Amino acid sequence: MWALSNRKYKSCLHRVSVNSLSPRLSLVFFLCPNGDRELKAPQELVEKDGKKEYPDFTWGEFLQFTQKNHRADENTLQLFTKWLLTSKNRNA
Repeated sequence: MWALSNRKYKSCLHRVSVNSLSPRLSLVFFLCPNGDRELKAPQELVEKDGKKEYPDFTWGEFLQFTQKNHRADENTLQLFTKWLLTSKNRNA
């Protein structure tokens, strides 16, 4: 959410608490774009000076990072950005 809103909106971490007293009922909904879909903040949300807080990325790049390198937590976006920029520089 931070990357897509240029740091205007922060999403919450998903955490589950279970107990042994009652059954747990979950309803999940995931919206995952195609792996090659570019994700970026809309131009209208980019700050007046045009500075983007995060680079554009694909859903596949983000999924690869979170599934293979790092479990989601408060540092995920900063670590992903560093990883993304490093890997793109290697491929340039």
